[in-house]
Amino acid sequence: MNRNPTASGRAVSWQLPPHLPFSPSASPVFYGWIILVVGIVGVVMSSPGQTIGVSAFTDFLVRDLAISATNLSLAYLIGTLASSFVLPYAGRAYDRYGARLMGMTVAVALGGVLVGLSLLPQVLSFLHTRWPGLQSAPTAFGLMSLGFFLLRFCGQGALTLVSRNMVLKWFERRRGLVNSFVGVATTLGFSASPLIFNSMIQHWGWQGTWRLLGLMIAIPLAGSFLVL
Repeated sequence: MNRNPTASGRAVSWQLPPHLPFSPSASPVFYGWIILVVGIVGVVMSSPGQTIGVSAFTDFLVRDLAISATNLSLAYLIGTLASSFVLPYAGRAYDRYGARLMGMTVAVALGGVLVGLSLLPQVLSFLHTRWPGLQSAPTAFGLMSLGFFLLRFCGQGALTLVSRNMVLKWFERRRGLVNSFVGVATTLGFSASPLIFNSMIQHWGWQGTWRLLGLMIAIPLAGSFLVL
């Protein structure tokens, strides 16, 4: 990785070398269009962390975690508010480390969060076995608050931030047009996500769906950021 010094010679950031694994200048087409495609995919793949994506799983969480719908909504509110307070740090990290390193890190983190959330019933079962006196409802509420915080921060927050901003940095004269492309693709992707998630849940269950989505985000999407 490159260490970028300031004018005074003091190092301020680490970023992946722009010419590895290949140089953007060697692309036969304007490289910004490739960035646009990856950025759109990144925003759309944040849908598991968006409200419209989480809604497909709420009934199953209420059923299998023995948590009321009211407490689940409160946990979601707490997680969302908490993630909004730390999102500026993600923006600072983006400025410091660049889109490639941040994109890879956030994609892997979001994938890990989804896999972790899929294991919550097993985690609760283990905790109750280890500490029989542990109350189910408060424990589930605490775990879901933490899970929603991580899900909202990585998905709705950081991944969207990285994907949108890296696209806009590559365009000047057509920035408005390109931003409209991202908006249209995002609307279509988010609108379709509940149907896609419900179909996946019917085939693999809600836990299997979160695990599959986690792997799809952690491996292919992170790899896409790596080769930018």
